[in-house]
Amino acid sequence: MGATLPFAQAACTFFAGAGNDTYVCDSGSSPSLVDTEGDNRLVFPANCTGATEGDATFGPGRDSVDMASGTIAGNVNQGGGIDDFVVSGGVIEGNVKQGDGLDAPGQP
Repeated sequence: MGATLPFAQAACTFFAGAGNDTYVCDSGSSPSLVDTEGDNRLVFPANCTGATEGDATFGPGRDSVDMASGTIAGNVNQGGGIDDFVVSGGVIEGNVKQGDGLDAPGQP
């Protein structure tokens, strides 16, 4: 059997699963994203219009945000753990908090 891939979602429709999740926000909008279990990833691909109208909140796992377009109208809280945050485009209207752990804010 092959490796199990994390569950991925697009169009900014967020449903937190148990474990590791990947959220792709390429169009539409969502009121917020809360997923405090597992290692999670939020992606805003280049040249897209997706928006999160509220906060994006993760828990103590190894979480990442890769933002090349779109909007987060609230705050980003990546929780404890080793987190990555890469922004090359888009808008974050609130604050970014990576929490405890060896974090990697940066640019591509």
